Amino acid sequence: MWKGISRLIVFCCLAVKLSDCKNSFIVTGSNIIQFQGKYSVAVASTGYTKPETLQIKLYGKSGDKIVYENIKSVTLKNNSLEKVDFDLKDQVLGNYFLKVKNQTFEQTTSLNLNTKKFSVYIQTDKAIYKPGEKVQFRVLVLNAETKPFPTTNVDIFISDGSNNRIKQYENIFFKRGVYSQSLQLSDEPVLGIWMIHVKVDGKNPETTKMFEVAEYVLPKFEVTLVTKNKVYYYHDIIVSYRAKYTYGKDVEGSAVVSITPLSYAVGSSVRRIEKSLDNSTKTTSINIQNDLKLERFYYSTRPFRLTVTFTEALTGIQRNVTEIVDVYGHLYDLELIKSDNNFKVNLPFTVKAFVKDIYGTPITDDSDPVNLDVAFSFMNAWSYERVTYKKFLNNGIAEFQIVAASNVTSISINANYKGSYGYSYALVMPTINKQYIEIKVPGTLPMDRSTSLKIVSNVNINQVNYLIFARNKIVAKGQVKGSNTKCLKFDFQPTYSMTPSARIIAFYVTSDGEIVSASRVLSFDNLLSNFVNIDLSKSDARPSSLLNISVKSKPLSYVGLLGVDQSVLLLKSGNDIDLGMVESELYGYTKLDQYNTDTNEPVNYYYLADFANSDIFIMSNANSQFDVSRPSTGGGPHGGLTASLK
Repeated sequence: MWKGISRLIVFCCLAVKLSDCKNSFIVTGSNIIQFQGKYSVAVASTGYTKPETLQIKLYGKSGDKIVYENIKSVTLKNNSLEKVDFDLKDQVLGNYFLKVKNQTFEQTTSLNLNTKKFSVYIQTDKAIYKPGEKVQFRVLVLNAETKPFPTTNVDIFISDGSNNRIKQYENIFFKRGVYSQSLQLSDEPVLGIWMIHVKVDGKNPETTKMFEVAEYVLPKFEVTLVTKNKVYYYHDIIVSYRAKYTYGKDVEGSAVVSITPLSYAVGSSVRRIEKSLDNSTKTTSINIQNDLKLERFYYSTRPFRLTVTFTEALTGIQRNVTEIVDVYGHLYDLELIKSDNNFKVNLPFTVKAFVKDIYGTPITDDSDPVNLDVAFSFMNAWSYERVTYKKFLNNGIAEFQIVAASNVTSISINANYKGSYGYSYALVMPTINKQYIEIKVPGTLPMDRSTSLKIVSNVNINQVNYLIFARNKIVAKGQVKGSNTKCLKFDFQPTYSMTPSARIIAFYVTSDGEIVSASRVLSFDNLLSNFVNIDLSKSDARPSSLLNISVKSKPLSYVGLLGVDQSVLLLKSGNDIDLGMVESELYGYTKLDQYNTDTNEPVNYYYLADFANSDIFIMSNANSQFDVSRPSTGGGPHGGLTASLK
């Protein structure tokens, strides 16, 4: 029990009291190093009338042995923000630390590693092949910027359905990060799942791509079932189908629609039903109460399997298509999104109620509002105050601005819209001087133009430092200056080095040494710096006719084209590279994959939520007193905790 409480106390440490001397500095950077890449830390200093030198040492250990060391020096000046860069091309694996030191100060923090240096993508022309066909494939090896990764050591081989190595490729040459090759299947190959194996630089985990070898007959027509996968209890299940040949003509025939319960929760009275359709009636409806005999319920869902069996009139060939339909007892989904985990007193705390129906349609309603019930708990009080806000929905969003007084320690939030509910809560961001700032970001940022960002405060301020982190690097820094104002503005131009997402942190130091900070995630409207557009001279073409393909991209781009019979895709897909794969790979460069396991090296650094919650460390010439206290919330919706470490 005490162990759990002690962990909570450490987590609550949000405010740090710096030394009372006028000169102070902050060293901050990512907790994660990109292995053998580039790494940087930022040094902000203020109050120095005479320059002083600060030493920053990045070092790695293997056991008790130092295996890497890189030392930089920075000059501390008044109102300065500098970036210190480390080139880690000679880095070796180990446990890494960063030490900050001068004549009167020494602190160390542990760092973790991200060892991902490249991404491998494999594309085949199809996902399934017959014996005797040719398998055509491409291998792409790209870096974190989706540019060609320079390598000459790539192993590629193909194994069959019995895991026999069938083909080993040698003298592999990549053209602009792309290697194209093929494999001719024999007339009697091993059937089953085959694999393309790719290993880069020998020691890295291999990347694989599956394809199937099988005896099959290409489908001549496709049956599509059109229905909603989610249906409200008081709505009918509408079912329709389309049957078309692969060249686009409708198929003559008839269909049987069947629906079967998939859970005992639907009740014993619910039964399987069938309805017959022909070419003149391709749509039918199923009433949930009368046809299915489903009794009224209010929570969770009731699943059903919906199947259309189509029979071609000319040949009697049948094809089935199935969907799962969930019947919902409620019509609306409500989700509460907070602007932060902690609120800052006397500054607007944004809470958005997102409401859409179960079909995914955002709700606009100017007659029935969203009711937001907010309970404010106060310092050293056993009571709380409730306030109800009302806002109408516009395109699925009702936005509320909650301003908490300086003696509020927590807020409890309950939302209600037509019987759908949402709940959340927030705790006050502890502070010594009751000074706060917030960063205002106008939604998703466009990559093709600059955007104005705002830093707002509950007191007059003159200057704020900001840093932008992406892929564990500092990609931008700056200082925003004003004159006794509560709102500072600056223009910000996104770059593709910030994708897939970035985080901005703003901070300053008060006259008596308290760090005031805020952070926000930045999202962008485009992930990739390049583009490709394809235009066809005609949408329908006869066999052996000429089709012109126009491709547009940036100059000197390498463009790969893939054309495949649609009937093959009806049989099996998964052969191509899509945007989701690329996005997942890009996020892989932001995650740690090797923890620092050295527990013998002494580490001591500050905890500030805006930094720590973003995998960013902070070290400063503070004195040894940590303010780790959170005032008791009294008898309100949340219990209290008060603790301090001296």
